[in-house]
Amino acid sequence: AGDFCDSSLCQNGGTCLISQDNDVYCLCPEGFTGLVCSETEKGPCSPNPCYNDGKCQVTENTQRGDIFTQYICQCSLGYSGTHCEISCTSTLGMEGGAIANSQISASSVYVGFLGVQRWGPELARLHSSGLVNAWTASDYDSKPWIQVNLLRKMRVSGVITQGASRAGRAEYLKTFKVAYSLDGLKFKFIQNASGSGDKVGLKRGY
Repeated sequence: AGDFCDSSLCQNGGTCLISQDNDVYCLCPEGFTGLVCSETEKGPCSPNPCYNDGKCQVTENTQRGDIFTQYICQCSLGYSGTHCEISCTSTLGMEGGAIANSQISASSVYVGFLGVQRWGPELARLHSSGLVNAWTASDYDSKPWIQVNLLRKMRVSGVITQGASRAGRAEYLKTFKVAYSLDGLKFKFIQNASGSGDKVGLKRGY
């Protein structure tokens, strides 16, 4: 703090002060900065760091993980992510390959034709081609399951299934359930509309 001086030296309502070393400086009001308060303080939301029409909201003492952000993005409907960069209507990558083979596991694998044909979980992708073209559980697996690790918390709005062709005949599941987990240890099944039990998906046709 110091003595007051002629505040006309400062712009935008700034207060002129004299330091102990007799240096003149301006104490700027909120929203302005610079030697004479002539510059607009843009802050972390200018330019807008949020994509897809997301709204940037300045926050104080905000911490996401170990990163001090000073702002959060309020995303428009249909988008998510730190900067609203993820479209909630886009596919997650099971068909296109964005989900790596290492992220897919299963309860068992069918191995046929003298151990040469392996119908592994990494083949559980839409529109696969070739002689071995899908995941198939072992004939001895009474409760087969397949699991996809999305690596982070994500919103999943739908599931698409597709049958396979093995030895000239079509194969497909008739019913299925979907469960989710945040730690890979405790799973919870999606419930039906009434909340009275697990929701059962029906597969009609190939």
